[in-house]
Amino acid sequence: MNKQYESLINELSRDLSRTNRRRLFPPLMITLIWLSLALVVTGVWMYVLQPFRPDVWQQFLSVPLFSSELLIGVLGLGLLCLGVFKSAIPSEKHTLLKVGLVCYLVWLTIILSGYLSPILAPSMDGKRDECYFESIYYSIALAIVLTVLIRRRYTLQPLITAPLIAFVVVTVPAYLMQIACMHEVHHAFTHHLLPAWIEGVLLSPVLYWVLKKPAK
Repeated sequence: MNKQYESLINELSRDLSRTNRRRLFPPLMITLIWLSLALVVTGVWMYVLQPFRPDVWQQFLSVPLFSSELLIGVLGLGLLCLGVFKSAIPSEKHTLLKVGLVCYLVWLTIILSGYLSPILAPSMDGKRDECYFESIYYSIALAIVLTVLIRRRYTLQPLITAPLIAFVVVTVPAYLMQIACMHEVHHAFTHHLLPAWIEGVLLSPVLYWVLKKPAK
């Protein structure tokens, strides 16, 4: 038997004696808690460094395509995050994860449609000088917290879970930058999305290595 899984079985056996002291929230509940805190804390952190676009709320109410971008984006994030927690369960179906990926692609399509026709009137309002760099350390902080939560669930599929974690944590700041930073499609692609994708690729093997280590 693989030593990793043998160690896991031994640890699970020891946990039987302390079940009452280590209860885990169900995937849906922990998803709602983690994602809400991730968006709020990251958003506040971003706002402290530099205020958001002054007219973002008015844009949300008056531009249907922009409000659709935000609503579909947060729905996709929620479903992807739920998929992360459910990926720790080998027999769990991944239907919601697939729906989350579809929502992500729709969100991405709405953003990139700005190459054909700008969603919002061109403006430099809210431009952040180092938004791509901000996203990096936000993502790293989110990755640490999410990985700790996932390791408590004895992930048996790190090859699936690791890239999912990376994908979620880099998307959170990229999503918020669409609210905080200037809303222009090329800027969004080069400074928000592309850095997120690159960081996600680099984070995945690191997270895989962490998740492969036996939980203590």
